[in-house]
Amino acid sequence: MWYKEWLTVRFKLVLMIAVYTLFGGALCLVYSSRGTSYMKLFDYWILIGGVITLMIGVLGGLDTFSDEVGKNTLSFLLTRPVSRRKIFLSKVGLYGLGMIIIYPLISFVIFLADHTPHYFNNYGYLNGNYCNQEFLGVAAAEMINTTNAIIATALVLLAGLGGLALSTLVSIFTRSAMQTLTVTLVILLPFVVALAPAIQTTVYSIKFISFSNREDVTDFLRIVLPEMLLVVGLYIAGFISFKRKMF
Repeated sequence: MWYKEWLTVRFKLVLMIAVYTLFGGALCLVYSSRGTSYMKLFDYWILIGGVITLMIGVLGGLDTFSDEVGKNTLSFLLTRPVSRRKIFLSKVGLYGLGMIIIYPLISFVIFLADHTPHYFNNYGYLNGNYCNQEFLGVAAAEMINTTNAIIATALVLLAGLGGLALSTLVSIFTRSAMQTLTVTLVILLPFVVALAPAIQTTVYSIKFISFSNREDVTDFLRIVLPEMLLVVGLYIAGFISFKRKMF
């Protein structure tokens, strides 16, 4: 069962690596040529990578069940001596595991690039030459520390896994990937548009959170816990729906 799903999902994983590498490399090149900036390279990566990761999650779940329902192959699969729990986990787990591995690895490379002396670290242009931003009279953007970078990466990854959970849930009730995409976007876009300013502020302010400060931790948990519960709830709803639905 797992091998069958691996054959199905491996192209998606290769495409995922290509998309992250392309956008990450392009961001590094653009950022290195801009000179001064009030945000660091990793700050931009979290914002842009967040959008990419959410879309990768949504696209990854479009054909989880819908294509097999449309082709009437899922009903045959359910006649085999394999539990619905194993089918659900194999279909969602491999792609989700790929996201959990690939996005943090690319983020780690971006984080190292952001901390590379001279090339990215608080330098700008003056008459075609690199100069320290303090010399230019520009306030250097504050560098995110390792702990907060891990937290920011985990939050973005959580959003992507939430997108995967939502599209997987929708695909149980549709008969094609296009139907799944349409319904998922109708559900998702209003929330994304409404919460976009708050999301941007939250992501940017993560670098200033001190996890040794109880008030900062409390405020952070107020934001994160509802998101975690929502994502877990989507996966539970997907599993229950798949377990009980007649195909």
